[in-house]
Formats: sequence, C-alpha cells, structure tokens
Amino acid sequence: MEEVSHEKLWHRLQWDPRHWVKEVIRISSILYRFALDCYTVSPWRMSIYIVFQVWGGLTTSIDMYFTGKVLNTMQNALSTGSLDGPILLQVIMLRISLRCIDGSLYHLNELTKHWLSTRVRNRFERRLLESNLRLDLSSCEEQETFARYRKYLEGKYAANAWNTFDEIIEGLKIFISTISQLTFLFGVLGSHPGGFWFSLICLIHAFSAVSWRERSYKNCPTYAWDSNPHFRHLNAILQIATDVKYRMEVISDGISNYLEKEWFKASENLVDIREDHYSALRADKSLISRIVERMIGDLPLMFYTFQVYFSPKAFSLSAIALTQQASQSLSRTFYIVLNPYRPFSGFIQNAEELYTLQDSDPLLKMTDGTLDYAECALNANGMNITFENVTFSYPKKTENVIRDVSFTIKQGQIVVIVGLNGSGKSTLFKLINRLYDVNSGTIFVNRHPITSYMTKSLRKVMAMHYQTYTHYPLSIYENILLGGVDDGSVDAENEQALRNSVKEAIEMGGAEEIIEKQPTGMDTVLKPKFRARGHKTEAAGPEFKAKMDEITKTSELSAGQWQRLALARLFYRAKSKRVRLVAVDEPSASLDPKMEYFLFERLRSLSSIHGKTLIYVTHRFGYLTKRADLILVMREGQLVEQGRHNDLLKLNGEYANLYKLQAEAFMSDE
Repeated sequence: MEEVSHEKLWHRLQWDPRHWVKEVIRISSILYRFALDCYTVSPWRMSIYIVFQVWGGLTTSIDMYFTGKVLNTMQNALSTGSLDGPILLQVIMLRISLRCIDGSLYHLNELTKHWLSTRVRNRFERRLLESNLRLDLSSCEEQETFARYRKYLEGKYAANAWNTFDEIIEGLKIFISTISQLTFLFGVLGSHPGGFWFSLICLIHAFSAVSWRERSYKNCPTYAWDSNPHFRHLNAILQIATDVKYRMEVISDGISNYLEKEWFKASENLVDIREDHYSALRADKSLISRIVERMIGDLPLMFYTFQVYFSPKAFSLSAIALTQQASQSLSRTFYIVLNPYRPFSGFIQNAEELYTLQDSDPLLKMTDGTLDYAECALNANGMNITFENVTFSYPKKTENVIRDVSFTIKQGQIVVIVGLNGSGKSTLFKLINRLYDVNSGTIFVNRHPITSYMTKSLRKVMAMHYQTYTHYPLSIYENILLGGVDDGSVDAENEQALRNSVKEAIEMGGAEEIIEKQPTGMDTVLKPKFRARGHKTEAAGPEFKAKMDEITKTSELSAGQWQRLALARLFYRAKSKRVRLVAVDEPSASLDPKMEYFLFERLRSLSSIHGKTLIYVTHRFGYLTKRADLILVMREGQLVEQGRHNDLLKLNGEYANLYKLQAEAFMSDE
C-alpha cells in the first residue's frame, strides 16, 4: 500500500487556485474566440440580438412591477372606496405599451435570430467540412474521429455552432432574469413573513418541473420529411464527407474541392429558408404524477393562504397575486438552470471541440510531399512504378499483409495482378494511390519516392476503380461527373457538352439500359438522402401509408448494374489527357462474359492507343492475362512470380496451378 504523508494528503484535498485560474483563462479564451467568430458574422445584427436577449431577461421583472402597480391601485380603491382614475389609466397604458414593445422586439428578435443562425452555422459547418475532407484514410478509419465530425455536420438539429452560441447567450439571459426576479421579490416580500419558506417552495416547484419533464406530441398519425432539393443535396454532400465508406474514392478521385463548392451553393440557396423542428416523442405519465405535479404548482398560493389566516393584516392581495406569478416564473427559470439535458459546461465543451476539429491538421497521419507530378512528367503519357522491398500492415494491425514485395511497371504497360482472395492484390492498389504509407521499403513513381509528391497532384493523374466501389447519394449524372472534378471546377456554361461526355462514359461502361429505365434518366437519384419522421404511422390509412412508401422509395439495382455505373465513372475520368494510370480492381466480378469482353477491350485501348499505364486486378484468367505485358502473382502477401503468360505457364508454379484449376472448373461446368 502506498504511504501518504499528511503533506501529500493535504495537497490532494486542498483547492489548487493556480489550476483553477489556468482553467478559467483557458475557458475564457475559448469563449472569447468563439464569441468573436460568431459576432463578426454580422456585428450590428449580433449586437441587436444580444440586446434583445438582455431585454428578455428583464421583461418578467418589469411585467411583475406593472402588475403590482395595477393590483395596488385596485386594492387602495377597495379599501378607501375611491379610485384614482388617472394613475390607474397611466399604469394600464404603460403596461399596454410594454406589451407592444415586448411583442415587437420578440418578432424582430426571431427574424434576427433566424438570419444569424443560418450564417453562424454555415460559417462553422464550412470550416468543419474543409477540415473533414483534409483527413487521410487512416484518420477516417478511426470511428471516434468521424463520430465527432458527424456530431456537428449531420444537420441543424444536432449539436452545431449556433445552438452552442445561442445556449451560451441563453445562460446570460437566465442569469439576468434570475437576479432581476429575486431582486424584485425581495422588495415585495421584504416586509412579509415567510420569505425563506416561499423560496424553498419555489425550488420544490422547479425540481418537480425537471422531474416530470413534458414533451409535446400529436394524437393523430403524422409524417414529416424534407422535400427541398437543395436541402437534400446539402445533406447528401455532408453524408459523403462524414461516412467512411465513401472516403477512399473521395480521396482517390480528388473531389474534395467540388464537394465544398457544391455545399456552398446549396447552403446559399437555403440560407433564408426556415426549417422547423418536428418531434413525435411522447412522455407517458401516470395519473398520480399528473395530480401531484399540479398540486405542487399551487403550493405557493396555499402557503400564503395559511399565512393570511394566521396574520391577515400582514399581507395584501397584490402581494399574494405577485407571489403566485413569481413562483411560476421562477419555476420556469429554475427548470432551465437545473435541466440536466442542458448543462452549461457541455456547451463550452462543444465550442472547444469545434475548434479542435476545425484545426485538425494534427490528426493527419501522412506527411505531404512538395513535388508536383505534372511538372515532373511533362511529356509522359503513362507512369513508371517501382516497388522496392515493400512491407505493409494496416493501422492498428500487427500482421503484415504485404511482405518484401519488389517489381517494376513501365509506362504504357498492361499489368495484371492475380492471386487468391486475401493475397494482397487490393492492398497494392491502395499503396500505389498512396492511401497508406508503407512500413518499410520504398515506392518510386517516375524515379521519385511516392512520398515526395503532393498527394493531390499524384491522384489527379490516376483513375482508380476499387473492388469496394460506392454510389454517392446524388443523381446518376453527378455520380459520373464526380470522376473528373478533382480540381473542384465544373463548366456550368457548357453543361450540354458535359452531359454529352457523361453519356459517352455511360455507353463505355455499358449502363445505357439502366439510364433508359429510370423515370428522370441521368438526373435520377438512386439512393436519395432525406430525413423523415413519423408518429403513430401504424394507425394511418392506406392512402397515408402509400404516400409514405412513395417518399421513401429507392431504386434497387443488381450488383452488375451498380458495377456498370461505377465503370462509367471510371471511363469518364480515364478519358482525360492528364490521367497517366488507370487501375481497376475486380471490375468484372458481377459482369456477364459478353460485357466482360467489351470491358477488357475498352480498357486495353486506353493503353494501346493512348499510352496510359493499365493495372488490372482479377482472379479470372484468360483473355486479358494472355495479352498482358506483365503478370504479378501474389500469395499470402508475397510476390511469388512475375512475367508474361506463356513464360509463367512454363514455370509450372503458382500461376500455372491457378490457371489449370480455373480451366478445369470451367470445363467441368460445361
């Protein structure tokens, strides 16, 4: 057991003022930076908004003050038998004026709040989107990292910058409201007995409001969904940015700039459109809890009734009415303060996390190079690639999936990588595209280490088709267009030429029939991103349910059809003159033999006619392997053979065995 001296024990138990001061300074700096970022969105509107909030904190006390004036005037009239009309009229007019001012300011505050909320949220959302799209694949595969981004990017109802700022200002408003109400009550109740017990009763009422938290709901079947195309487009972009399954192709195709620009266009179209929060949650309460809740609400009035009974001359009717009003008002205030779902420290933590994510460069695990590939290979049509003793294991894995692999691919060559499942074929792909860095050894691209290139410039000259291809929640047209927007620009003025080019890519990918069957052709969104919420929908009628099915309907395609659309995107990118390397991973896995033959021919023409380097990963042997300039044979992460088809057959090794097994299986099927 550890010995603890009295001095050490006292050091552990005592309050450390230095730590407290450091923490206050740290929190203050975060709040100052956050407030300044929000304030600079529109200084004069933000100033108006803050003034309105301060006014809102004082309104309750001012309202109670005028109520007290009216009640005192009426009580004096009842006691003396005469009414001071001018004073009463003056008080009533002041109260009416207060109501008009309060209503007008509230309306202006709502307009200002809506304008500010969209701008503040968009400012931080855009920064987070840019930060998110800078992350490399290793960082994205950490679920905790992506979960933190989704927390702030999944929509207006999730935690976001404006909600955080609004809650902090709300805390200021509550503080002002509490101080002003307590000050007013002290003045009213200072001369009356039982003030302490009154405060205790108010606290009991407030605690009961927190304990029996009420939620609104509707008794009839309801269903709400987003129908605005800009809103759906914006959410689709955010899903692409925050879902790790898209990240490999987002990085490979270099579409980050395009996604940022599309998000900006969609957010600009939405900036003045209001979005109301829909909730179908219901909190069931027992009969006893409802009765007790209402009885507790009357405790202050019951308390003063007994006080008046024992000391009738010590109280006035105005004091009783004001204490009842103050009890309800303070209960609402205490409910907000004591609400466990809205801790103030949580909003400070949200602000701190926003900046942690925004300044996310420390999360990057790969160091970028300085060479621009285009400047280093001005006259080349293809790409030279050399692996020298490369060994690699995936992050947080101990087993090497690639072990001491060496080979050289010359520009313009057709290279086929073969091997059984799990042999490391697809991993070579990811290393060539620099989705990961090797553990040991070196990869050279045109005689330079791959790490010396700027990754964007390198990926810009590659067209990659992965085995785990994805379809973005966008239109078919935009899905294919994303194959060639790695500079972020789209020539909107020449859209017809772009559509013609996309149609050509669709034909090369063999997806014409798929497009013809869609209701809006290339503009069909096969997997739409939308949000819908319902309540008691099981009790709805057939027409109601039919409408729900219509809203949530998505297009179902076969694996082969999805693959053809993915190939169309590949061909759209590969047609570009800047692309030097075309690499495809198992592109014919779900294709019929006829389509497979046409695919091989179209891919082979990219090398034979245009001089591009072609790398093809497959577990099928035959047509393309016989025409390959180089075959790499992988087994359990090692390169066991390399050469041309006939030479490898003569070796009677791994390649020959796999080739014979497949040929025998094909003959037996016949």
